[in-house]
Amino acid sequence: MVNLMKKRFVGATLIDPSNQKTIHPSGILVENGRITAVAEGKELSAQIDAEIIDLGGKFVIPGLIDCHIHMDMSDITLLFFGNNEEFK
Repeated sequence: MVNLMKKRFVGATLIDPSNQKTIHPSGILVENGRITAVAEGKELSAQIDAEIIDLGGKFVIPGLIDCHIHMDMSDITLLFFGNNEEFK
């Protein structure tokens, strides 16, 4: 019986920016929503009781964080230029 709390992702190209390498094909084991093992090729044991998900032709990269902001400058404009119609 397959353990649905474990997933084995196989076949993807894994990009690891920490060492500037790619692993292809890769095997990634996820248990309870956390990555617990990463291996090259078929090094992750086929004996692991896990759902297998084929990611052949796909890429896996680290999570990216969107840190950009949108600034509203209307208060700054009033501070420096006052209520001048030319700057509205």
